[in-house]
This record gives sequence, structure tokens and C-alpha cells, in this order.
Amino acid sequence: MLDGKQDISYFLKEEKNSPLYYWQPKYQNNRIIAQQSVFLFGQYEIDADNECVIAEECKEDILKELQRVSGITEDTLFPDLQGFARVHSEQISYTEPTPSILKEQAGHAFNTGRFEDAIEDLSRAIVKALNDVEAFNLRGRAYSQCNDYEKALEDFNTAESLNPDYAETYFNRGDLHRRRELYEDAIIDFDKAIELNPDYGEAYYNRGLTNYYLNEHVEAEDDFNNAIRLQPNSAQAHYWRGYVRLHFDREEDALEDFTKAVQLKPDYVEAYFYRGLTNYGLMLFERAILDFDKVIELNPNNEVALYHRAEVKSTLRRYTEAKQDLEIAIELALQNENHTMVREILILLDEIDNRLATEAENE
Repeated sequence: MLDGKQDISYFLKEEKNSPLYYWQPKYQNNRIIAQQSVFLFGQYEIDADNECVIAEECKEDILKELQRVSGITEDTLFPDLQGFARVHSEQISYTEPTPSILKEQAGHAFNTGRFEDAIEDLSRAIVKALNDVEAFNLRGRAYSQCNDYEKALEDFNTAESLNPDYAETYFNRGDLHRRRELYEDAIIDFDKAIELNPDYGEAYYNRGLTNYYLNEHVEAEDDFNNAIRLQPNSAQAHYWRGYVRLHFDREEDALEDFTKAVQLKPDYVEAYFYRGLTNYGLMLFERAILDFDKVIELNPNNEVALYHRAEVKSTLRRYTEAKQDLEIAIELALQNENHTMVREILILLDEIDNRLATEAENE
């Protein structure tokens, strides 16, 4: 280490492959302290085969790994006042993140779709806090997203044993059962979640979905009613209640729900599609066309919407426009190997040709 009797230029006069020296500044700023940095200098030459060149495009991946493995983040590398304060807010080394920090990192990873990273961070947190129900729940959800259902179930069961009165555990396990199409088991867990938390809107919504899959439409509508009561701005709950109401031939009520769904979520393709079908069933043809227009605007490759728009146009005797839609639809259906749709399109094309022929004969 430089002892202060010579300046750096003295050592840079040495011949090639001289020893490497390091220098620690006498006065360090916050950035250097947070980085725990040292400065290397000398005339030492590194053989090209031993060089480690970090490509610019690897920066993001390296920062992510540093955060997962050692807790080093951009805030600790380049702290300014806020980052420096956070680094030193706990009386431990920043390279040993606390369970709360690991859970925070895992939550960010989960929300950005990096489920394996979330699992790794949560596993480290659980080692340090074996009774953390929230950590087991979030790790179970991450395992579920990775389709590792057995490990997810194990985490939810552990969370239940740690705290049998934690409603979220039953909700998460119910959602896992629903995804695995174990609907009866899902209902049991959603029932328990709602028993523990009667205002659990998401639990009502998911139980509604499950009841629908069980063909329990009355119970499903009741659940969606409660979900909307608790979460009136849930576009999904309005959409599904409208969808269930179609089973009861309550088109006007369904139309109201689909309209509310698209108001809350203007890019809700499915809600526009079923509102279009409902409008068509109510003989509100121009409104139906507008709905199918919106579906096709949002998803130009939707051959089913093109077919139904052609169906409405055909009803209005706008045969040329209908055939244009069907020509595009049949190409898409063939590309998507949607053979059922191909048959339906060919049938409608044949009907239109027959109607055109009949009209020509009558002229």
C-alpha cells in the first residue's frame, strides 16, 4: 500500500509486470465507503487470456445477481444521501440483507415476473426467519407460477400450520387448487378465507370463478355480486357476472355488466366481444358492429370477431362487406388451424352467395 512518502507517478515509472499496488484515499466520500472500494495501479500487464471483459449489455444481469447474492444494489453503489442512509440504516453489513430486505427484493422480482429469483430470495429469508408466514405464502405463489405445484402446496400447508387464522394462506392455496382444476378443494379454501375475512373481495371473485367451473351459476353470481360490492372497480368481476347472467338469458343485465367492464378497462377485448354478441342477440346490430370493430382494432388477428361482424353485416344485407370480413377470417382460421371456424365461415359464405343469387334472380 502507498505509504504517503511517494506519489503514484513514482510507481508508474517501474518496468512492466511490476507488482500491483493499491491505494486507499485518506478522505473517502459516501460512494467509496458504500462500495468498499480500493484503487489499483501499477505497470502490471494482464495476459489477454486472463482478462475479464464485462460487456455493456451484461450490466443489468450483473447488477441483478449482485443484489440477489450480496444485497449490493445501485443505491449502495451510487448512494447519494438517500441510498447511503438506507445502506447504514441497520446495524449489520449491507452484504447480509435482513429477511425484510430479502422479502422486498422477492416481491419486486415476483411483480416483474422473475419468479425463480423470488424463490431464491425467499428461501434465504426463510432460513433466517423460519416462522415467517408471509414469506412462505409468497414463495408458494412463486412456485405456483413456475408450475411447481407440489412445492407450492407444501409452502401453503406450512404457512397454515404456523398461523391457522391467516386468511391469505387459504386464498393462495384455493387459487392453487383452482389452477389445478381441483375445484372442490378450492371451494373449501375460499370458504375458509371468507370466514376469516368476510370483506375479502378477491376470495369472493375467485370462488365465483370456481363455482362457474362447477356449473354452480347461482352461487357464482352471488359471489360476483359480493366481489363487486367490495371491489366496485373490478372490471373482471363485472365481466364474469355478465358472462354468468347470459346463462340465465338475462341479456339486458349482462349488457350492463359488459359495458361497466369496458368503462373500467378500455382494452378489455373479451368484454367487447361478448357485448357484441349480446347486442346482436338483442338485435342492436349497429352497436354489435361497433363492438366487433373494437375487438378487431385491439386484436386484428381475431378470426372469430371477424366472422361475427360478417354475420351481423350479412343480417343487414351488407353482403360485400361481410364477404370481405370472411375472406380475411378464413385466412386467419387456416393459419391458426381453427378448423371449426373454417367450417362456419364456409357455411356463411355459401349462404351469402345464395342470397346474392336469389336477389339477382328477383331483379
